[in-house]
Amino acid sequence: MSKYITWDEVKFTNEALLIEALQRCGWTKDQIEVHPEGAHLMGFEGSQRDEVAHIVIRRRHVGRLSNDLGFVKKDGAYVPLISEYDQEHLKDRRFQGTAPAAAIRAAYSEAVVDEVTRRMRGTATKEQSGATRRIIVRY
Repeated sequence: MSKYITWDEVKFTNEALLIEALQRCGWTKDQIEVHPEGAHLMGFEGSQRDEVAHIVIRRRHVGRLSNDLGFVKKDGAYVPLISEYDQEHLKDRRFQGTAPAAAIRAAYSEAVVDEVTRRMRGTATKEQSGATRRIIVRY
């Protein structure tokens, strides 16, 4: 049984933008469950785990041998809850070598920039220099 890791340093403050980021990472809106009261995560064998999350992607949408992927609401922000197994599985299979929390955070940041650009009726210019991405919003 793989241990879950809570990534307290990675926080997503906007639920709608987190869901959009997860969609940018390849999951559909139908695959993303929102549980205001929380729901137990399931392990790779289909057994209920002790961990509870408020946004859940069930294991069947993550990978054949995966656990559920969750986001726990703590102090007004969502924090990723990812099993040790899925840290490596998702990194290799879905995120081309990037850690899952980092890949979701990058997609979330892009969703935030798009929302700010839309609200300000501006334009965004994206520049990539190695591993650094710079985004400039003009309004």
